[in-house]
Amino acid sequence: MKKKIVSLLMCLLLCIVAIVPMSASAVTPAVAVMDIDVSGDDYGWTDVDFYFRNNSGKTIKYIDFYVSAYNRVGDLIHDEITFNATKKLTGVGPTEPFVPQKLQGQVHTSLSNGDGTPFSEYREAGYMINDGQYRLAVYLDKYNNFFTKPTLSYDANECVYLSDYEINNMIYSSYICFDDVFYNDMLDSVTLNKIVVTYMDGSQQTISGEDATVLRNEPLQNQPFLPTVARYSAVYNYEDYKTLNPDLVAALGDNEKLLFEHFINNGMKEGRQGSTEFNLATYKANNPDLVAAFGDDNVKYYEHYISSGKAEGRKAV
Repeated sequence: MKKKIVSLLMCLLLCIVAIVPMSASAVTPAVAVMDIDVSGDDYGWTDVDFYFRNNSGKTIKYIDFYVSAYNRVGDLIHDEITFNATKKLTGVGPTEPFVPQKLQGQVHTSLSNGDGTPFSEYREAGYMINDGQYRLAVYLDKYNNFFTKPTLSYDANECVYLSDYEINNMIYSSYICFDDVFYNDMLDSVTLNKIVVTYMDGSQQTISGEDATVLRNEPLQNQPFLPTVARYSAVYNYEDYKTLNPDLVAALGDNEKLLFEHFINNGMKEGRQGSTEFNLATYKANNPDLVAAFGDDNVKYYEHYISSGKAEGRKAV
């Protein structure tokens, strides 16, 4: 029994960590380059596109990207016309500071398994985010929460909510395309050496390529929402939580994401009833062995019922 409980606690801790926004160790750069696209044509020319975000709080007038070219095995190569291996690419603003907005757009209802979920209706948010591998579109659910789909599937079970950190630091919309940057059909990739930013107020700032791209390969912080909620189905039901906790509805509305996050982060600790099938006081009263093991740690009773208590037929209501 103890081994089962320890194993469950570790599993649920991982689930909770997946829901609670993580704090990144990296300092957010004034200009964050979130993606770099390199594409060649049949004539030997290579285009370079930068997707970035202005976190400086000031309007950018010019932004200079200093890049070097490399072949497939990582050797530095030169432009066959200019003989330069490094080039300065200048983008012209103004580029305003990035401020996430929840714009009203066309409503879509195309996700499978979306009926009766927060994703039954959704809108494109006009932003992108990287998941460490791909550039993903960002959407708004029916409650105006930001989410993305890390696969090409149109299944609501794949939808992942963005953390506050990702919204405030990692979603982006700005991009600059530079055509015919290098002429060398051996070019495979470019490295960003540095950025020099000139602001509208005349000030300048230099950001190293390493610092500018520090967030480029960050994986998504949360797990798909619907499967995560399903893991707690023995002790949590959205409709029940609303009915049994009207004070939360008054504070949070009927927002399914916010109510579930409250249950995970606060509700279990407070001993709130999340389902008509599980009552903490009843579970304690009918299972003195658990009280001896868990004491006043309310969360452990919910976790126990999920892992084994329900299957054992322990009385919870």
